[in-house]
Amino acid sequence: MVDISLKQLYDEKYIEQGNILLYNRIYKDVKFTYECKIKDIYEKKFLVVLTSAENMEMLCNSLIDLELYILHSDIHFKDILLSTENPYDWFSIKDKDVIKGSITELKNQYVKDNTAKELGRRKLYPILDPYRSKFFDKVKNNFRMQFKKFSFSYVCEALVDDKEAIIVFMDQLEEASVHLPAKFEGFLVFISYEVFQLH
Repeated sequence: MVDISLKQLYDEKYIEQGNILLYNRIYKDVKFTYECKIKDIYEKKFLVVLTSAENMEMLCNSLIDLELYILHSDIHFKDILLSTENPYDWFSIKDKDVIKGSITELKNQYVKDNTAKELGRRKLYPILDPYRSKFFDKVKNNFRMQFKKFSFSYVCEALVDDKEAIIVFMDQLEEASVHLPAKFEGFLVFISYEVFQLH
């Protein structure tokens, strides 16, 4: 699984300024429900407003820090040093009283939205304009250079669903997870695990 940061979710509007960060879990038979408002998310830290502490601002290094702060609010857990599970599962984003999902769910959605789809049964049509084909030569070269760690058998341009797209034929098995971007230089990217054949 590709690791997605809170900053990436924030930049792509999966999390927005003013959203409520909701912590909701049972920890060692004690129910914790805690809300704070997201003020900003930086590259390595995030700033929240603690609504239960007279709107005090708190700069956190990670969700683990915030979770420990919340757990320490109960007298029985004052001395706890580590939470035992993934905090991304216990923190959710609430927008206008609607739960958008846990951080884990939002990360999974981000990957789904930003990863190239499989070509499947979609039909490919050639791009017949010689100027566009020449333009795509540069795009394909840039693509190959940027993703040279992947094993491609062939990269081509085609019309898919009436849109210009980059088609990547992979050398590896479908079971091996490949995370290529959904778009490259403005063009949709599709992956195929079929053998490329010229007719």
